This record gives sequence, C-alpha cells and structure tokens, in this order.
Amino acid sequence: MSGTIIEVRGGGSDGGALDRFGEELASRGARVEVVREGGASGLSGGQAAPACRALARHGVIVVTSLEGIEPGEGTVLIRTDIAEITDAARLDAFMRRLELSGNVPPPSGKPSPEEEEAVRARLRELGYL
Repeated sequence: MSGTIIEVRGGGSDGGALDRFGEELASRGARVEVVREGGASGLSGGQAAPACRALARHGVIVVTSLEGIEPGEGTVLIRTDIAEITDAARLDAFMRRLELSGNVPPPSGKPSPEEEEAVRARLRELGYL
C-alpha cells in the first residue's frame, strides 16, 4: 500500500464528517490521521503540507480538508468532496474504489483485491465466468 493523502473538498466546515471518515478507515486496520489547518493539530498552512506528506510516506492515511497539497515521492493524492464521504451509498462505492486501488485495506474479514482476483481467475479457469 502506498502512502495516501485523501483531500476532502468542502470538508473544512464539517470536521465531524472528516473524523467519521477517519474512523471508518481506522476500523479497517489503517493508521489514519485527520489534519485540519489550525485545528487540534495546530498546523499552519506552511506546516500542514509537509506534515501530510511525511505522514503518508510513513504509511499513515492522511485525511485532510486542506486544498492544494502536492503528493511527494511514494505518496498518492486522492481528491474527493464532502458529499462522497457523507452519503452512505457514495461512501461505499468510494471505499470500494480505494480498496481495489490498494490505497486502503479491505474491512476485516473481507478478502483482499489479490485474493478476489485469484478466486475470479480460478472461476474463469473452471468455466464459471
């Protein structure tokens, strides 16, 4: 899994939604940090971007409402909007895309994308797909 920064546009006004999204990621076993400018982290704009990149480089999924962060080496920037993480159906689809791209772990007890592909390959081999 590469380092991941998830930029949530429009999320600055709804810190609770960012926290809930972070908790969903953490429930999957991911290490997560929610970063807001001037929030509990106390980071200013100039400090936030390097901090986000450093966290992501070390395997922490960073959820932030800060815009304009450029990904560093070994990190991926994924942009979304607040509606995608607050609407249940859209959140499920978004989480699935993140899982399949290898950016977040699957929920506990669910097979990994590699395991799913192995099952699909075996089913194709047997003629079921």
